[in-house]
Amino acid sequence: MREQVFNPMSFWCAPNQATPDYVIYDAFRSWVAYGLLTCWLSHDADDPNADCNMARPVTCDDVQELRDYFLNLVETVIVTLWKSQYKPGDGSIDGDWQSLVIGNSEENPGEEETILTWYVRLDNDCMMFDLQCSGADGTAVWLSYDAIADRRNVLKVLADARKTIADDGEQSQVWPALVELVEST
Repeated sequence: MREQVFNPMSFWCAPNQATPDYVIYDAFRSWVAYGLLTCWLSHDADDPNADCNMARPVTCDDVQELRDYFLNLVETVIVTLWKSQYKPGDGSIDGDWQSLVIGNSEENPGEEETILTWYVRLDNDCMMFDLQCSGADGTAVWLSYDAIADRRNVLKVLADARKTIADDGEQSQVWPALVELVEST
């Protein structure tokens, strides 16, 4: 497994700017970078568990899994929007979203499991991707629809993100349906 790092796509925000959890982002690459950073779950660049109080410590493997789930959801939503299966203003989308379960450890019997899941809501003016954590406040990141208009850029950013977080042994690929939609234009 590739070692997960705190900020794999080097998200940066100027001191006088706001992050996508405060404002709607138009820059797709920066938004994806922030989403991957959000999956770290801690403000400590060396320890994804430093700010957490879950049934067991959050590991780098957990971060890898949560980042994969984030990218899977992003790709699914983009494909459905590009195929006009969903449109702005459709609200919360029900789906079989992937959840990361931080279960009990033998050292902490009786503690509740923590469930982390990325959800999406399509508002009229933007998309909201929301990382929900049982027993805690969620973190929403906002993306404009204009940010996904350049299909080739979207594909490049997602391929870069997948490469950045992929296991050393296997390259994680962008969903083929998304690739087909880009190549057909």
